[in-house]
Parts: sequence; C-alpha cells; structure tokens
Amino acid sequence: MRAIVIYESMFGSTHRIAEAVAEALGRSGETTLVAAGEVTDEEMAGVDLLVVGAPTHAHRLPTHESRLEAEGKADQHDELDLDPAWSEPGVRELLDRIGTAHAPSVAAFDTRVDVPTFISGRASKHLARELKHRGCRIVGEASFLVDRHEHLVGGEVERAAEWASALVPALT
Repeated sequence: MRAIVIYESMFGSTHRIAEAVAEALGRSGETTLVAAGEVTDEEMAGVDLLVVGAPTHAHRLPTHESRLEAEGKADQHDELDLDPAWSEPGVRELLDRIGTAHAPSVAAFDTRVDVPTFISGRASKHLARELKHRGCRIVGEASFLVDRHEHLVGGEVERAAEWASALVPALT
C-alpha cells in the first residue's frame, strides 16, 4: 500500500494528528506526510490512499480570511504559535487538484473545538463531500477535538492512530 497524508494546520494540532495518521499508515506500507501548501502532483499520483486533513474554521474548511484571523489570534496570544507549515495554499485550494487520477480511495479528517457539531461544524464533512464529487471513494471521515485554547484533547493522538489503522482494511 502507498499512502499520502496531506494536512493544513494553523496552531499545530492538525499537524500532530496528521503525524499520528501517517505513522500508523506507515506500518502497512510506504506513507508520505506533507503540508497542503507543499504537496506536488507527483507526490499524489498513483497512491492507494489519500488522507486529507484541516482545522475546522466557521463550520468548514479554512479560507484566506479565516487563516488571516488565525494569524491575528497567534499575534494576540503568546501561548499560540503558528505551525511551521502554515501557509497558503491550503486544503481548500488543493481540492481542485485532487481526483481519481491521484487516488481512488480518500479519507478526510479535521480538528475542531470540543463542542457539539451544530456549533462547531466539521471541515471533514465538507472535505469528504467535495472529494466524493470529484469521483473519489470515501473510506473514512473523522473529527479530532481541541479545547478552547487550541490544544488537543487528551487521547486524540492515539484515537487518530487507531482511526488510520482501521482505514487499511477498507482499501481491499
């Protein structure tokens, strides 16, 4: 199995989840971890599984405006640092480059604040819907929780690894 995990992260939580997913998938085959702003078409070509993740911003995928808000939030709060891979383009902009030519099987994940989904929304739901419209077969969708200070809730990294491991049998 060949997989690629592509992520967008503002404050590092989505990045940490992506790392856990890539590590778990790496036990079953060659796995590449790459930020959305750095991924090439060649890296995406011919993989068996494409896993894409992003933080939830205003119920959906990050936008240029919401990224600027996150940057402002980091400037205002000393305890928040922007992820080293933070950049544009992000996952939203990457969608136009993804289709079945890259991977027939796709999984989507997000990070979101630990509140009911009718309040937070789920970027993974939007992401999965967009990828399905592009002809991809969705084999998994998940949300991983952060607290109101943008830190992962306890146990989420382990849960991400378990989720990733469960994706492998769905490919056969």
